[in-house]
Amino acid sequence: MDALQALLSAKPIKELTDTVHIERLGTDFTVKALTMSDVSQLREEATYMKDGKLAVNEEQLGLLMIVKATVSPDFKDKTLMAHFEAKTATQCVQNALLAAEFNALTQAVVKVSGLAPATAKEIDDTKN
Repeated sequence: MDALQALLSAKPIKELTDTVHIERLGTDFTVKALTMSDVSQLREEATYMKDGKLAVNEEQLGLLMIVKATVSPDFKDKTLMAHFEAKTATQCVQNALLAAEFNALTQAVVKVSGLAPATAKEIDDTKN
């Protein structure tokens, strides 16, 4: 199959999802893939000036990615935000999730979006 046919037969990005089981809650969260445009926008939102240079706040970027990519539950839901006494969706994520749950969701978003770091074997294969 050539590249054109592969692209034409590929599932649209907006349909790519993954689930993460949150043991403490006994339920699955659903995350969707982020586009390049989404990631660029979120990275820009998480960028700040540090010592006269631009820097990315990685924690803020992770929070923004979770808010943007999580389909279920919706961290922007007013009832959920009120329950966790959050003024913003990112604050809702911070107040609702344990650190390991945050990491699991972030990793799922990165994976489903095709942003996962290359494995050692993939790097070796690329070099050869």
